[in-house]
Amino acid sequence: MPPTHARRRLSVQDFQPSQSHSEDQEKSDDQANKNLSHAEIRKQFGTIGQRQERAKKKAGDPVAPGTELYVARSLGPFTYHHAGVYVGDGRVVHVFAEPKQAVKSLLKGEPIVTVQDTHVDKFAEGDTVEAGPTKTAYQNEIAMANAEHQTGQGWDYDPLNNNCQHFSSESVSGSRRSPEAEAIKDAFKWALSLPGRGIKAVGRGVKAVGTGIAKASRSVGGWLGKVKRKMASAFASE
Repeated sequence: MPPTHARRRLSVQDFQPSQSHSEDQEKSDDQANKNLSHAEIRKQFGTIGQRQERAKKKAGDPVAPGTELYVARSLGPFTYHHAGVYVGDGRVVHVFAEPKQAVKSLLKGEPIVTVQDTHVDKFAEGDTVEAGPTKTAYQNEIAMANAEHQTGQGWDYDPLNNNCQHFSSESVSGSRRSPEAEAIKDAFKWALSLPGRGIKAVGRGVKAVGTGIAKASRSVGGWLGKVKRKMASAFASE
């Protein structure tokens, strides 16, 4: 169940990367971003001062770095939104599982789901990107750092309690929220409450029927009493 709030819709072309991003480059980037130490992260992503400069919205950036991004995904008949954090230069940090690598990772004992820094076109997978519902509560460079410092780490994925929307919302605001997971939980609670509501409704119906029968019985009894009295009076007058 997708959120009902309106969001700005963006295409991958809106990000206007400075150079074309090939599949080979993407693989190289993904490999370079795995299992980074804090020192390596600082080396790759820069100091806070460098991040501050990079966090400034530049020409070709449709949204400011440190902004939550959503992109629609389909799961059978349902639509949900994959989420990440835009970190500038056409890059998005998000929770992701590479299907082709899942079996290899499982056999090696490595996390299947990890936090990855990928190009926006891989994040979008051909669909329209939107600014997410979570407002950035930090300075942009801090929101970026919150996301980037987790790059390469495993993610204990739980669709209802620890999904990609929890990651992005906490990175940019400090508050872990997944509007769609919350909607699903509310739907489950409502569904589970139906049997109890049904029993209560049946009970109220039975009570109402019993009350109606009792009233009808009293009415019939009163009418029969009147008839009997009239008949007795008629016989007595003869």
